[in-house]
Amino acid sequence: MTSSFPDLLVSCSKSKNKDQVTTKFSDGTFVFHSQWLHDACRTDGPSRNIDTAFCQSISTSYAAKIQICGHGIDQTLNVTWDNGKTSRFPTIWLRVIAPVVASSQDSPLLNQPPLQDGWLVDTLKIPEISYRDIFPEDPSAELRDDIRLRVIDAVVGPGDPGIIKVVDLPTPNIEQERGTKSNLVTSILKQLFGST
Repeated sequence: MTSSFPDLLVSCSKSKNKDQVTTKFSDGTFVFHSQWLHDACRTDGPSRNIDTAFCQSISTSYAAKIQICGHGIDQTLNVTWDNGKTSRFPTIWLRVIAPVVASSQDSPLLNQPPLQDGWLVDTLKIPEISYRDIFPEDPSAELRDDIRLRVIDAVVGPGDPGIIKVVDLPTPNIEQERGTKSNLVTSILKQLFGST
């Protein structure tokens, strides 16, 4: 089944001094700080750990090369750092997180008058998806694409709350949940958005 999900990222560029990455989405332009992108990368596990999070030496990462790869739901922004390593960011994730961590250049959605503070419990409808739908016993490519598109529509679709609720979760393994690699949240995100 061919994905009919449109490309979210139209173009990208890096600043002259390589410390910022500008991303032009179909509905607005955002500027990410290169160091934030580097620290947020989870391609090979966390880029920061206990040894590097609290250290005396200052290290700064710069975007040496940026490139848009793939199309539709599988589109990524690939950033090659000054140390030669490459990070892949799903553009869906970048677009969702952009209003929180990046500066908006011209997004008409963000220039609208602010909504009432807080969520109105009586009117908020959070879409639910079953864990069993995300991890079916007999997964087919068509089923996975359908589930992924439903989740993405709920997260980035106009008028949607921007969140989903995963129901019917299995009983968690407490020791496994303390880690960052194989816990329920990580497994669900990898299944929905892919793992690089």
